[in-house]
Amino acid sequence: MKYLVTGASRGIPIPPDQALKLYQSAVNWIDSQIKAGKIEAMYIFPEGGGMAIGDVNSQEEAFDMLTSYPLYGFFDWQVRVLVDWKHAYNSIIESYKKMGAK
Repeated sequence: MKYLVTGASRGIPIPPDQALKLYQSAVNWIDSQIKAGKIEAMYIFPEGGGMAIGDVNSQEEAFDMLTSYPLYGFFDWQVRVLVDWKHAYNSIIESYKKMGAK
């Protein structure tokens, strides 16, 4: 199951005495998720926040993965399920055929 995950800052400042450790932990976490094939793409927005495309086996795995991110508590998250475009179009076409469209 693929998900688009976006994060926007909550406006909670990262304590300066913890920032270096938290950011390095986040880099290590992201690298490990990419290596494991759980993150397919990850980008940061210039104005803050970012997005990732994740590939996991269940909603529970997606939740557990997201909440294990070292900077999780500093962001507001939006998670959207992604459907392969060809599958979606073929399903829509079949639905119209069942309704009698030609």
